[in-house]
Amino acid sequence: ALLDFLVAMSRVPLGQTAVLKVPSAFVTISATRGALLNNSQVRKRCSLLLHNLCFCAEAKAHILASDDAMRAIIGDLDAASSAHVAASAHCRAHAANSLWSLVYNNQ
Repeated sequence: ALLDFLVAMSRVPLGQTAVLKVPSAFVTISATRGALLNNSQVRKRCSLLLHNLCFCAEAKAHILASDDAMRAIIGDLDAASSAHVAASAHCRAHAANSLWSLVYNNQ
């Protein structure tokens, strides 16, 4: 339920900045994703949360500087077919969009 709330918050700019103010937010998101990697719903929500945060201008530098966040995004992009093929496809799509968002307008 908390992950659903964070995903809903991250859909609007004010919610994105609120999530950014949480200390070690990216570490927590990545740790949750890593610990529950076989849970397709948690994995999809974590990738969507990172995806939404990548579209926040203030978050881009934080995400690029966070090894945990980048490892989670690259891990979703790299994910081979798993037991949850549909979730894996969604996570790969979120990861690809996240990377495009991070490099857009950056020099």
